[in-house]
Amino acid sequence: MSTPAQCTRIRIFTSPQALEPLGVVEAAVQAGIPAKAISISDRHSTLFSVDFMSLHPYTRHPYILVLPQQLLEGIFRDKLQSHSVRIFRPYRMIGMRESAQRGMAEVSFEGGAVMRARYVIGADGSHSTVYYSFRSHGTDVLSWCR
Repeated sequence: MSTPAQCTRIRIFTSPQALEPLGVVEAAVQAGIPAKAISISDRHSTLFSVDFMSLHPYTRHPYILVLPQQLLEGIFRDKLQSHSVRIFRPYRMIGMRESAQRGMAEVSFEGGAVMRARYVIGADGSHSTVYYSFRSHGTDVLSWCR
């Protein structure tokens, strides 16, 4: 069960180079707006400016990419689905524990659904239920993956 992300006004500013290991640079560049320079100002003056073109000798992408969060999420979703990874949204996780099956976790959701998964990714902000579920068991994230 997958639903599209809700609309958001959040804009992502990222270096295309950071997206290269994920294999999504081309799609992100097509969807986004390359900013070759930026200036940050208050009401009275420019606080600072950055010209990314000076990075040209060091990267194929001498700019910062600006795109809406939902577009970047869609690019990531498409890439994951091309590798047969299923994404379940919008589920609200309420708990997680180590499964009896080695290397698996049992994840509980509001409404009573329980799923077993090898990988659980928490993209729910600074108060991540996924993160705190691992910490509450006194273990680190990687120990469940072995």
